[in-house]
Amino acid sequence: MERVRDIFVFSCYTGLAYIDVMELTKDRILKGINGNLWIHTKRAKTNETVKILLLPKAKEIVQKYKDSPESVAKGLLLPLYANQKMNSYLKTIMKICEIPKSITFHSARHTFATTFRNFG
Repeated sequence: MERVRDIFVFSCYTGLAYIDVMELTKDRILKGINGNLWIHTKRAKTNETVKILLLPKAKEIVQKYKDSPESVAKGLLLPLYANQKMNSYLKTIMKICEIPKSITFHSARHTFATTFRNFG
């Protein structure tokens, strides 16, 4: 459940949907002219090119999982479970935390949109 929480938080800080996080590879993290790390990728749904500043918390999560066997074996940035499994674990996490709200992984994208829309 820690991994699910971390990857959900990563999505909150990047605004990436599940499919975009799932397809994210290490070579998509590039250093910008300002010295900061940026995610350069295309959204799966729209094929739109996006550049997203890698905020400190998201960067911390990338560092935590960069050498995980699952990530390395698949050449991906983060080790994800299937979307259905992620959503099931999120439901369990909400129950454990006694938060009477129903969320899905996609809620993270909405969190980013309402919290960081003017950031970067």
